[in-house]
Amino acid sequence: MIYLIVGIAASVAMLWYRAPLVDSALASARLPDRLLRWRPERDAARAGSALACGVSFAVLFGVAACRRGVGTDYWPRYVPFFVQVAHGWPVATDTGYVALNAVVAAFTGDYQWIFVVTSALTIGLVYRAIARWSVAPALSVFIFVVGGFYLESFNAVRQWLAIAILLNSMGAIVNRKPVRFLVLTAVAASFHASALIWLLAWPLARLRLGAVARLALVGLTAAAMIAGQAHVQSAISHWAPAYAWYLESDYGQVRAFDPYGTALAAGVLLVSTITLCDGERESRYVRSLLNLQGMQMIVIILASTMEYLFSRVTYYFTPVQILAVPSMLAAIRTPGIRRIATGLVLVGYAAAYYFKFMVWNSHGVLPYRSVF
Repeated sequence: MIYLIVGIAASVAMLWYRAPLVDSALASARLPDRLLRWRPERDAARAGSALACGVSFAVLFGVAACRRGVGTDYWPRYVPFFVQVAHGWPVATDTGYVALNAVVAAFTGDYQWIFVVTSALTIGLVYRAIARWSVAPALSVFIFVVGGFYLESFNAVRQWLAIAILLNSMGAIVNRKPVRFLVLTAVAASFHASALIWLLAWPLARLRLGAVARLALVGLTAAAMIAGQAHVQSAISHWAPAYAWYLESDYGQVRAFDPYGTALAAGVLLVSTITLCDGERESRYVRSLLNLQGMQMIVIILASTMEYLFSRVTYYFTPVQILAVPSMLAAIRTPGIRRIATGLVLVGYAAAYYFKFMVWNSHGVLPYRSVF
């Protein structure tokens, strides 16, 4: 219950975030006026917006930073890893995360501080992406928490550090800055090597498709990869042997199929494709959101037969919903329909949250325990 309370509180606080549009990156993204009009702004609201964002961030950060023993990997992985690094013992994992632990260990031997630092970095970077790229920041914060991404970051610490960095590569994608994009992807991969899958975001941003063609491509690609499952597994074993053990273990099978999350992702892809798809006039930002969601759906479909993909690849594409859903709703022209759709989205995320965490207790984040 505490997670829902802080999620709603953080979302409500962001309702007062009304920084001028020129302070965001959306002003240069060539978005349709109907999307930009949904972004709340007021010329004299910079100070109030900074306070609203700070309060919203502090609510989520406080709960995340003070957690103790929350998540299936807290004691078995993250605490022993920090102790090893603090003692100078050899460790085998991605260099960025090793370096971060080493920096924290240089100041303190208390392992709790690695959770304080990673929480600040992850949540702070997510908020930066929301402030710069969301047409409805309060709704994006709601999706971040109730969509389960916030709680995922409690357990998938390394991977969510990478995801938070990658969300901030949207500017490089939209403004065609390949060097910046590659640098950010490389930095993200230094925390979790699987982040290299994000390299697909660059060509996806260039792929121009109509609504029907986009949906058809998603289905055909997923079907082709399932049909060639043996070849996909062979490629994983050859090119990424570190993950080959997932192919023969039951690792993925401990994650039950999530019908609510899958239905939600499919619904968002369908509706956003209908409302946002604009052919040749489609902005690079919108095209990126749509194609990344298509990639998300392909991976979810594949994960139903190749579970190891679920635990690694879906994490990178599903958080695009944080930015895509507000744009999708803003693109609905009829106010009444838009209000109904917004209500359905809120209920849908709440239902998915209930199934994933209250029933399934994904990542072992319940009950919440703090250092106090």
